[in-house]
Amino acid sequence: MKQTNNQQKINEKGILDVLEAKVKQYKKEIIFVIGAVILIAIIGSSVSYFKNQAYQKQWGDLFLAELPIALTKSGEEPDLSKLEEYAAKNESSDAGAYAALTLGNAYYSKKDYEKAETYFKQALKNGNDELKPIAESSLIATFIAREQYQNAIDQAKSFEAKYKGHFLSAQVKTHKALAMDFSGDKEGAKLVYTEIIEQYPSSYSSALAELQSGVQQPAQAK
Repeated sequence: MKQTNNQQKINEKGILDVLEAKVKQYKKEIIFVIGAVILIAIIGSSVSYFKNQAYQKQWGDLFLAELPIALTKSGEEPDLSKLEEYAAKNESSDAGAYAALTLGNAYYSKKDYEKAETYFKQALKNGNDELKPIAESSLIATFIAREQYQNAIDQAKSFEAKYKGHFLSAQVKTHKALAMDFSGDKEGAKLVYTEIIEQYPSSYSSALAELQSGVQQPAQAK
C-alpha cells in the first residue's frame, strides 16, 4: 500500500514537480540551441540563403506567427492559432518544425499532452539535426505525462542509440528511469538511476536519481 500511495503521489504531482521542473531546467538550453539553429540556417550555412527570398519570407512569417505568443501578458492564455496555421502550411520545412516544437512546448505547459505529442512528433519528423533530439526528448516527457511508459522507454532507447554524448542524454536517461519506475520495473529503474549517478555525478539528474532510488554517490577519495 505504501508503494502504491507513493506512486500515486508521483503520478499526480511528479509530472508537475519533476518533469515540468526538468523542462523548465533546459528551456534556456532549448532556446539557445534553437537560436543557434536559426542563425546557422540563415547566416552560416550558405550565402545563397540570403538570395532566396522565399526562404527569408518563410522565417519572417514565422516571426509574425509567434508574435501573439511573445506579446501575451502574464496570466493570459496565448493565442496559438496563427502559429498552428503556420506549422500546418510549412510542415516539411525547418521553420515549420521549429513552429511545431514551440507549439508542443506551449501545449505541454497547458497540460494538453495529446496535442503536445502531436506537435513534438511533427518536429521530430521534419526537424534538422539540431532540432530532432530536442523534439525527441520532449516527446519522451510527454509519453510519461500521458502514462505511456513503454513508449517513453522505447523512445529513450532510440534517443540513446542515435545521440551518444548529447547534452540532453542525462535528462533522457532520467525520463527512461522514471518510466520504468512508474511502470513497476523497480529493479530496472534502479540500475538506470545508478548509471545516471555514475555518469553525471554533478548534474540535476544525478540528484533526482538519488532522491528516487535511494542510491548514494560514492564518496570521493581524498
